[in-house]
Amino acid sequence: MRLTRLTQSLRRFKMRIPIREQLALLILTSALFGIAVISVATWITNHAFVLNVRSARLSLAASLKAAQLTSNLDIMRTSAGFISTRVIVQAALNRYNQQSNNTEENWTRARADMASAVGGGGSIGQALLLQSMVFPKNDTGVAGPFSVLNTTSSMWNHTLELPTRNADGTPVYLGDEGLGYPPALYPNFTYFSEAYNETYRSAAVRTNGIELRYD
Repeated sequence: MRLTRLTQSLRRFKMRIPIREQLALLILTSALFGIAVISVATWITNHAFVLNVRSARLSLAASLKAAQLTSNLDIMRTSAGFISTRVIVQAALNRYNQQSNNTEENWTRARADMASAVGGGGSIGQALLLQSMVFPKNDTGVAGPFSVLNTTSSMWNHTLELPTRNADGTPVYLGDEGLGYPPALYPNFTYFSEAYNETYRSAAVRTNGIELRYD
């Protein structure tokens, strides 16, 4: 009896919903379903497009930065070759190596020539140069294994404070004696020689496990 009454109640409930509302509900459901399908498809397409645009933009930025870095390295290499082959500096080095001439007069013109090369603002390459150190070909000279000519750009000489301190706690500026030429930026040479034949020994130098030879 209870089941029969429940069935009759359900039938009365169904009959109470007019056909117009049922059709409207059917149309609304169909429309919502269609809109949902279009929305999902549009979202997937736009999402993929945005990701592709972002990936292309990052790839382009990385390529431009890589090209810029490569260009700067090439400029620095060219600048290093430019200042290391200057005639006046080479002549002073020759007098030092051949005659053990380490006097102030020997390096005066070389120091001025190197200062004009390092401190010049005529090109991007020169603007990138801040300091230079010239080392002898061996450690048998009067200066031993240490540099014979140090130069700092006039724009930054004794004005750019470095993140280090002297033993007494005072600040260190670029171009100061000692730490003013940061040791981490310059090679620590170890000079040695090997027998090339019975009458000649080949000179070489080692830095960070890399051997640099003159022959």
